[in-house]
Amino acid sequence: MTIMTGIILVLFASLVLSVWLAFATAPRGISVLALLLAITVCIAIAAVAYLYTPTAVALTFHGIRIERPIGSVEFPYAVVRSVQSSDAWLGISFKRPPGGNSGFFGIWGAFTSQTLGNHTLYGTKARGAVAISTTDGTIVVTPDERSRFTRDLLDRAAARNEP
Repeated sequence: MTIMTGIILVLFASLVLSVWLAFATAPRGISVLALLLAITVCIAIAAVAYLYTPTAVALTFHGIRIERPIGSVEFPYAVVRSVQSSDAWLGISFKRPPGGNSGFFGIWGAFTSQTLGNHTLYGTKARGAVAISTTDGTIVVTPDERSRFTRDLLDRAAARNEP
């Protein structure tokens, strides 16, 4: 994600520079307005991407918690049906409405792919995924310690789902 974030930040800087150069001969008020608009749009996109980006995935007493700057998302263990762990690249995924973010600070949102179908992804990297099939669909997370996370999740979900 660091490479993608760096690339996007360079693109933002290029956009602002292009606007500045494009409006260099325009009246000062118009060039300042265009530059402020470009900077505002870049900052707004960066802020939304950052605020919704997962920072950690944790197993709590109640369920799976995805930590984000704007607030955590939690899924109770009772909705977990199966867990599949993979170190492979997930392949090409396409955003689906309402969309999400494909690498600017992290990966999050609604996606579809050939391998996983429709899924919601909360990741900080493109490898080391855990696909969690739930009663409401598929959730994909990229925890730091994938093997331990998978083992602990399976244990906790089994304990919660026992009659």
